[in-house]
Amino acid sequence: MASEMSEVSSTSRGGSFNSHRNHSMSGKDHLEIRKFDGSNFALWKNQMKDVLIQRRQLRPLSGEAKRPEGMTKDDWEELDLLAMSTIRLHLADNVYFTVLDCDSAEILWTKLCNTYEKETASNKVYLMRKIYDLRMKDNDSVASHLNDFDAIWSQLQAQKMTMDDELKSVFLLCTLPSSWNTFCTAVSASAPNGKLVYNDICGALLGEEIRRKSMVASQNGDAYNVYDVGSRKNQHRGRSQTRNSSGNDRGRSKSRKKNIECHYCHKKGHLKKDCYALKNKEKDNAKFKGDGHGRQSSGPSSSLEIEEVNATCDETDILVLDDISTHVGVNMVFSPSHTWLLDSGASFHVTPHREWFTCYEAKSLGKVRLGDSHQCDVIGIGDISMHFSDGSHLTIKDVRHVPQLTRSLMSVGQLDDNGYKVIFASQSFRITKGNMIVAKGNKVGSLYPLFVHQKEHLLAVTDQPMTSIWHGRLGHMSRNGMEILSRYGHLPKLSFSDFALCEHCQHGKQTRSAHKTSVNSSTKPLDLVHTDVCGPMPTRSLGGALYFVTFIDDATRKVWAYPIKGKDDVYPTFRKWLSSVELEKDIKLKALRSDNGGEYTSHEFGDFCKSRGIRREFTAPYTPVQNGVAERMNRTIQDRVVSMLHHANLSQGFWAEAVLTAVHVINLSPNTAIGLKVAQEVWTGKTPHYAHLRVFGCEAYVHIPKTLRKKLDYKCRKCIFLGYGIDGQFGYRLWDPDTRTVVRSSDVVFDENKMHKQSVKEVEVRKVAFKDSTPFVDEKQKNLTDVDASQSQKTVIDQDEDAQNDNAQHNDVQNDAFQQEYAHNDDAQNEVSHAQPDGTQVQDSLRRSMRVPKAPSKFADYVMLTDAGEPSCYNEAISVNDHVKWKQAMQSELDSIYKNGTWDLVPLPKDRKALPCKWVYKYKYTSDSASPKYKARLVAKGFKQEYGIDFDETFSPVVKMTTLRMLLSLAANQNLELVQMDVKTAFLHGDLDEDIYMEQPEGYEVLGKEHLVCKLKKSLYGLKQSPRLWYQKFDAFMKTQGYTRSYEDACLYTKNCSDGSFITLILYVDDMLIVGKNKDELSSLKKNLGQNFDMKDLGDAKHILGMRITRDRSKRCIYLSQAEYISKVLMRFNMENAKPLSTPLPTYVNLSTRDCPTSDEDKKFMSKVPYQSAVGSLMYAMIATRPDIAFAVGAVSRFMSNPGDKHWEAVKLILRYLCGTKNRCLCLGGGNVSIIGYTDSDYAGCSDSRKSTSGYIFQFMGGAISWRSRLQKCTALSTTEAEYVAASEACKEAVWLSRLACDMGISKLVPILFCDSQSAIALAKNPVYHAKTKHIGVRYHFIRECIAAGYISLEKVVSQENAADALTKALPHEALEHCRHLMGIT
Repeated sequence: MASEMSEVSSTSRGGSFNSHRNHSMSGKDHLEIRKFDGSNFALWKNQMKDVLIQRRQLRPLSGEAKRPEGMTKDDWEELDLLAMSTIRLHLADNVYFTVLDCDSAEILWTKLCNTYEKETASNKVYLMRKIYDLRMKDNDSVASHLNDFDAIWSQLQAQKMTMDDELKSVFLLCTLPSSWNTFCTAVSASAPNGKLVYNDICGALLGEEIRRKSMVASQNGDAYNVYDVGSRKNQHRGRSQTRNSSGNDRGRSKSRKKNIECHYCHKKGHLKKDCYALKNKEKDNAKFKGDGHGRQSSGPSSSLEIEEVNATCDETDILVLDDISTHVGVNMVFSPSHTWLLDSGASFHVTPHREWFTCYEAKSLGKVRLGDSHQCDVIGIGDISMHFSDGSHLTIKDVRHVPQLTRSLMSVGQLDDNGYKVIFASQSFRITKGNMIVAKGNKVGSLYPLFVHQKEHLLAVTDQPMTSIWHGRLGHMSRNGMEILSRYGHLPKLSFSDFALCEHCQHGKQTRSAHKTSVNSSTKPLDLVHTDVCGPMPTRSLGGALYFVTFIDDATRKVWAYPIKGKDDVYPTFRKWLSSVELEKDIKLKALRSDNGGEYTSHEFGDFCKSRGIRREFTAPYTPVQNGVAERMNRTIQDRVVSMLHHANLSQGFWAEAVLTAVHVINLSPNTAIGLKVAQEVWTGKTPHYAHLRVFGCEAYVHIPKTLRKKLDYKCRKCIFLGYGIDGQFGYRLWDPDTRTVVRSSDVVFDENKMHKQSVKEVEVRKVAFKDSTPFVDEKQKNLTDVDASQSQKTVIDQDEDAQNDNAQHNDVQNDAFQQEYAHNDDAQNEVSHAQPDGTQVQDSLRRSMRVPKAPSKFADYVMLTDAGEPSCYNEAISVNDHVKWKQAMQSELDSIYKNGTWDLVPLPKDRKALPCKWVYKYKYTSDSASPKYKARLVAKGFKQEYGIDFDETFSPVVKMTTLRMLLSLAANQNLELVQMDVKTAFLHGDLDEDIYMEQPEGYEVLGKEHLVCKLKKSLYGLKQSPRLWYQKFDAFMKTQGYTRSYEDACLYTKNCSDGSFITLILYVDDMLIVGKNKDELSSLKKNLGQNFDMKDLGDAKHILGMRITRDRSKRCIYLSQAEYISKVLMRFNMENAKPLSTPLPTYVNLSTRDCPTSDEDKKFMSKVPYQSAVGSLMYAMIATRPDIAFAVGAVSRFMSNPGDKHWEAVKLILRYLCGTKNRCLCLGGGNVSIIGYTDSDYAGCSDSRKSTSGYIFQFMGGAISWRSRLQKCTALSTTEAEYVAASEACKEAVWLSRLACDMGISKLVPILFCDSQSAIALAKNPVYHAKTKHIGVRYHFIRECIAAGYISLEKVVSQENAADALTKALPHEALEHCRHLMGIT
């Protein structure tokens, strides 16, 4: 450094620049900053800029453009070299050589910024965690803490995080310790306009620190008579031997008392308190004597003295207790149950109150002798936490429990040993620790009582020995490990004399012989990591896992474990783990040791390790001892898991939760391989904490937030403790046996003495839904009864916002319904549970079935609906009789791909993997040709894409079925042109933002370039993001053409023409319908579409989404039919020749969960029945054109998870009804321009839940366009309430239909809603208070507002003319036929 300074000084003295523009500093002005070693680049960057500014060398960082006018090129180059040299001299060796090849200051600075200031999500997460974990200690300097906080915040700002000054202030206040809570409250309350300002808070913090220091300094000054317990150990106890230490022998004048008469002896010259006769009498009546050494009590002492103990006795200190009541006057009254007395002569704390202890161990510790020579036993020891009225708290340890005492004594000496300072001054006292006042009080008589605001320690105290409690908290750790932790001070003082044999450890850990202890060979973290897979387990975990994979760092013995569903998840789990630990430690992994399992020897695993420079170490075949670290760790984890599950009385389905908890505790346990150190401490360099540990499986009471409960609801819910938050999650993880869900909360009270009494059944474990945000929302899942007209077989089409939310909960399993519970494994993701009417829950899992698919002989005649004889693969397509046509179809597909410029052939990068692709073949039938069209589609296997790597957002809207039917009704009623167009290879038009690589198509590899892969420039079928990219492209095009997108349906576009007419277009993926009157505008639109996309004009619409369109212009009607689709469904289930029925569900059929199979044999039999497939096929028919089967389909769909024979018979009854009515059509149009709706409800029609069924149907211009039949969410108490709830649901649909009609160019219509309940109509129109309706939820009163605002009109209709009657109950043939006529089914 001295040489560096001399060089700088010589430069300033002999530089080539003129003195008025000297670009270097003199030696005395040299600014020293640390050399940049790769950490905290943001701080070093700002400091480095300051150095360059002081030396006037900042301009070269911006390049040649910043060269001052008049400066020669040589001077500029020399200035650039000086700036580059200054930067390099402030770089550490490991960074210096990375920029050695830079030839200008601009390039060097840019390279440093790009290398160390790169904006990544992982860096942001790491810095946010770092600022969350930052905590200021009581003795820390405020200025130092502010520097640490600002350093982290500057790094966040360098990552371009958008956080304002107020958020920064909130984060700063959260980092303060609990002793600053009053300050935080005062600052928050005094914030102007409720907005915090960071600079103001920093100033207030520094001022508060100065105030606290000055207060402590004044308390230690000469103005106070300080009793410093810190110096009492080397001083003689009791009163000073010299009464007047100042040397002044003059006494106080007694002339004032010569006329005063004593009220005891009636002599003059003294008061009663100074009467010698009284004092002599008191001495005669005294019940105790001194110790004979002349020692007397003074100050705060209450005459507690220590008696010598026989050397052969094992007892600890023996106390002699004075009768404290003699020191308390009759006017000095305070409650002994909430009071401590400070005693300078007591050698330890003592109390008679058992209920005060927060932790307690029953043991004999000697005796206490009172002043009357009576002896009391010390029966226990523990810790007590005290809370005072000002919000402060104090915890004292090693308190003796003596039940026969009448007062609680606090030893001043023990407080001194624990770092507290006791100050007695001005008839008061204070207990301080550092700058913080812990407790204070006033003198009462001759005593110093400490009044405590004692909280109830409900369930915090245990009668079990603390050793056993900690044994359970630490996941049944060995006695040796617990003794080590107790010896190092991590645990409270424990007695291992009563450490009995643990039954649960014997169940889980008993072995034949012990292994030899191994010593780690690595010295640095991540030099070597051991890994192994354990499994399969006998049952799946809560999230469906069968295995768990472990990673053990050899140097620190830190362990990570992740539950996985299969061994193919090892590689992605390893990548996620690697990125996490390397970011945390800023160290690269050097070697990985594993066995020769296929999960570790795969090509992708090997290629990845080679690209990262990771050395692989494989054990010799059949030699697991060479991977002994991982093998023994897996056995240790399994032993812990078995012991914990046995102790908790939980089923094996909780094994994954037990694994994560066991690993958490193992990382907090001493390890012989690292010299009995704790792995977590060696890994992080920080002292571990154990206060948060709890016994796995113990009972826990979780607080329910105020916003989630009513006034008289219970404030907590009883759960079972499962573990701790992982990967940055706060709080505890708990199992709620009532709702069968895993919840997470930090407001928990534990009863560690009690385990769950009843064993959790295995079926309950598998039926679980994870809730992660708020623990106690309403967990009552909706049944599979939401049968509305807003779904399709191709994708989910939601009729309205409410239907979308409902469908996501029962009919469809959507990826974003539940987020991942773990950040590094899929154990808790992609599982959704549904509640059945009987309260049980059933799982819909996205994981692949482990069973080998095999068609049962009973259903050998069944065929798949999509099985029309198409080839299933490329080899089959080129070997069938019509292979020429299939080849032509494949070549046509490739021509479209090449024309669109979909990909380029490039070498595959080392760190990337090419997606496979597949040919898909399909016959497509048209209305004008009996022979099919051969269609071949090249699709990418997008299911192998990884989120965040090669795809992000995937959602793409499609037109709702209701919108489609409304547009057809409009075209029919107003005699508009209705044309259909199809986009060829629609998904190929989307522009990709990610780099995606795909293998070349099978059978069409380019000769000589077989080793190359396709780098996709355009989207392709099969990619997860293809639908979204196509929709974005089409949406942008329509907006350029002057079309307006509807707010009610994102796939509806409208444009007003110059002649007053309009053109409307709807899009369903690659199919579109165009409606309009102006033929020129229609032609122009079709021409523009053809110029931008590869389009096919299909002419007048005749067939769309499996529905045949038949138009009668004379009657202005359009008929929709699904005869072909229904025929295929009937053929699929061998029902095409079945005897037809006149009703879909006879009135005598009553379906219930009582008909569900209960035995394993019945369930196995029903698992072979295609129940779910049949119901799904019926549901699409109901959604599209058949509202007459809505109630029946809704009834059978409630038992999708566990159907029985009776339910399957009901499905076949519906198929028989369709067999006789498959040619019926839905008629649209032919009426007036109006929106007419009908609503109805049954009462308690569900025999299981006693809930009612709501139904509504709406007609637009004479044809039914929207309908729904669903079970109500609440249980109605009367028919009026049931009808009122149904009318409210129908009102929401009516308002939406009115707005949708406006978007189609129809003037605002006021829908008319007909209801057959006069009382429900009166309740909706007259919002009067009534005792029988006061409980109805607020959401159902929406209809009142709509009626009052004139959005809808609610009218009465007789029940026989209510078209919605068929949507709520099974009807006889005549009534059903009439309802079909009202619906428009012909």
